[in-house]
Amino acid sequence: MKETNLDIASVPSEPTYAFNLSVCPVSRLTCCTYEIERQMVNVSHSKMERLVQVQINMIRRFFDDYYNSFLEHLKEALHSNQRQLDEMFSRTYGPFYRRNSKIVSDFYEDIEAFLVSDSSEKSIKAALNKMFRSMYSTIFALMNPLRNVGSSEKECMFHMKPKLKPFGSLPKQVRIHLERSLSAWKSLLYSIREVSQSLNEILQSKLPSNCMPSLVRMNMCHVCVGANPLAKPCAKYCINVLKGCFAEFSEMDTQWNSILAVFNKISNRLKEAYNPNSVLSPIPVQISEGIMLFQENGATLSNRIISRCFQSSIRVARDLSTYETNDIMASLKETPKVHQLKHRYQADNIKRLTDAFIEKLSRLKGFWRSLPQTLCMDGQMATFENDQCWNGKSLNGYQKKVVASGISAQRFNSEFEKPFQLSREKFLDIRIKWLTITHQLESVYDGEIFNQSSYSSNYYEGSAFAELSISPDDEDTIEGSANEIHMTQESLYTG
Repeated sequence: MKETNLDIASVPSEPTYAFNLSVCPVSRLTCCTYEIERQMVNVSHSKMERLVQVQINMIRRFFDDYYNSFLEHLKEALHSNQRQLDEMFSRTYGPFYRRNSKIVSDFYEDIEAFLVSDSSEKSIKAALNKMFRSMYSTIFALMNPLRNVGSSEKECMFHMKPKLKPFGSLPKQVRIHLERSLSAWKSLLYSIREVSQSLNEILQSKLPSNCMPSLVRMNMCHVCVGANPLAKPCAKYCINVLKGCFAEFSEMDTQWNSILAVFNKISNRLKEAYNPNSVLSPIPVQISEGIMLFQENGATLSNRIISRCFQSSIRVARDLSTYETNDIMASLKETPKVHQLKHRYQADNIKRLTDAFIEKLSRLKGFWRSLPQTLCMDGQMATFENDQCWNGKSLNGYQKKVVASGISAQRFNSEFEKPFQLSREKFLDIRIKWLTITHQLESVYDGEIFNQSSYSSNYYEGSAFAELSISPDDEDTIEGSANEIHMTQESLYTG
């Protein structure tokens, strides 16, 4: 017993009969005492809690790291696109753009805020409306420098804007173009963050109280019968005990696998059709086309605005060419290859990152049902040397079959006293959340715009309860072989 981490102050100087042991009862002389047994419970609980936390924290860190990496790449795509626009607009519009560049910089800031904001007020549509609204009044003032545009005049102008359509259909085209891609990216970011928060909630959960006797019997009771203190439980014995202890956890596996599958599905689209670098690439040209359209129709638009919103006589609008603007297409011909190469490099970076994410997602499938195998087979808890392993009573190997996963299967688990109280309600909120996320991402994949409010609503609650209530338990008779998923930190973080 000295080889253990137990406080042996209560251990008698000579083995004796201990009739007050409830977890490790022995009919022979023993050095175990009630105090030693109490310590065993605490040690076993702490050890198991630590091992589970390592596994769950590993997955949570995986999602947190990819959330940060995806967000960093999205921000860089925005910043790169903004730099290209700055360069192109400075060359094309000169002082006019430099004096009013804040209109565009605010737009990019609003898009970045949209990606990370929990507020439904942040949207692509709102960001575009704000930018084109500012451009509308700014370009009008530039073309009509003798007009004093006060608050009442602006209000009148903005009231006319929907009918005038000074930028044509460009705002709508840009909105549709950006919404599908960036909304899909936001849905992935938001969902990854929600899953990470769910994992943190799971970390706070406790194992069933009636699991502890079986856990202590597996981990510690061999010292009470005089066996080698360093002996380990048999692998199949360990798996059976943990199948019972983690039966409630395994009930999450169906929804877990579903959310991994939809992560995979939407990520494949994000890296190709919704690659942010490809989606953002035409934005500078599209915005400039809108400005040029306003310029071409400037006189007509200005006259209509002045006649409606200003009291004094109509003045002829001045063309933007007065301010030494150049033709946008001529400017683009100067350095198209440089932008194309840079865009392709950044797009490839996003693709590589997403490919790595997809590949590592596949290693997480079945995590909750394979958790007992993972913990028992990693060399820390159990051994495959079946002739010299602890079976709960002696070092004679373990002959019982491994039971299936899930709560229903535990009625066949002989390592637990009946009734073994387990509840499907334990992680129900998390399962509903994952099911809701899955539905949302499926909708986004089908082309719907991400609706963040649905994540916190009860929209899917009825169908979620129905789906969860009929989800069948896995009644297979797995033997706990080495073919089960074996998660390690190296396998999750390396290619």
